[in-house]
Amino acid sequence: MKAMIARRPFLKSLGLLLLAFCCLRLAPAAAWTGDGGTDAVITAKAFPFFRTVARNRALADGVRWDAWLHQQHARQRERMRRALVECADAGCYAEAAGWSPGEIEAIGNRLAALVRDGGRLGALGAALRAEAAYPLYAAREDADLVRSAWTDSARGVNRILEVYVGGKKPLYPAIDAISFPEGDPAFRERVRRRLAGVVRGGDGRDLFFGAPLEFALWALAVNGRDEAARYEPLERGANWRTVGRIGAIDWHAYAYSMILVPGQGPEREGEAISPGSIRRCREAAERFRRKLAPILVVSGGHVHPNQTPFSEAVEMKKYLVRELGIPEEAILIEPHARHSTTNMRNASRLAYRYGIPDTKKILIVTDPVQNGFLTVMQKRFLDELGYLPYRGLEKLGGEESEFYPVRECVQPNPLDPLDP
Repeated sequence: MKAMIARRPFLKSLGLLLLAFCCLRLAPAAAWTGDGGTDAVITAKAFPFFRTVARNRALADGVRWDAWLHQQHARQRERMRRALVECADAGCYAEAAGWSPGEIEAIGNRLAALVRDGGRLGALGAALRAEAAYPLYAAREDADLVRSAWTDSARGVNRILEVYVGGKKPLYPAIDAISFPEGDPAFRERVRRRLAGVVRGGDGRDLFFGAPLEFALWALAVNGRDEAARYEPLERGANWRTVGRIGAIDWHAYAYSMILVPGQGPEREGEAISPGSIRRCREAAERFRRKLAPILVVSGGHVHPNQTPFSEAVEMKKYLVRELGIPEEAILIEPHARHSTTNMRNASRLAYRYGIPDTKKILIVTDPVQNGFLTVMQKRFLDELGYLPYRGLEKLGGEESEFYPVRECVQPNPLDPLDP
């Protein structure tokens, strides 16, 4: 009996050790499939297709045990293994870990066929619709919805690898580029070691997209590019006071649901808020005091200068509260937008996220220069987002425009991983 009692602490310790080992082994998948943490937030925003499959056991098994997808997965892992030996630069590693255009098309066709067959993946279209994550594709049949969502996701992973591993210039290189010098041998070695770890850490029955996604998320992290995940969840952080009073607002008492104040980033190192943002805040506060809307939305991320520690939205909120006396509970921050296009899109997203009626217009208050080109930016909206994130956009005067939000605004844009 004494011997059995003496063995219990040892057995307990052994069990805890084994449990810890198992958890370490599963950590990469848990990081991006979970509900918290940077990788999980970025995946939920940029790649709801991957998240939906991974978090549903039946869907994950349908992908994992399909022979065709298994063979594709094996070929890709072998390509990554060869890259560890053959590649001489980081761009080569990025190419090996991503998907070719032909692979993206072939995988999309296979997924569509599996959805049509009605087996384990037959419910994937319905699962994506339940998430309401791809409104641009909502009118398509399930198989086409799945194919389109997969294609967007694969291209998004490729874009991250091209830019933040391979060093390809992004659409806005002054603010979105890789953080390492071109040809940096130390960075190349870090990339090689990480890719080796990704290859070693998997097995033949992993989800076929898991290794490239894990590598892409690491690339964002090593570049310090976690902007998309900062401040989340907003409703439990900076926005909680305002969100808590939304249900009690009498919307009929106001001409607008919100006043949107786009930020203007400072260009000097160490400057928290620009004179342009201050002027916009003053103009917006004056309209708020006239009770045109019950909520101010300040919008702008960590943009100018490159990798600034200051968020335009956060600093504008501080100014509104401390200098202009606007109640904190009347302000929502939108701390992720990086461009004029996404100021409007992201403000609309907050409306749907927090149950603000889309039957009321949003008033934009800015400066005459920005206001002058908002109504002639249709091509830029379509080029960068693929749709117009508004309806009824109308210029009212030198500093004001108005628009209605549209549900298409919740469509993820994985090609812009810093604000998808």
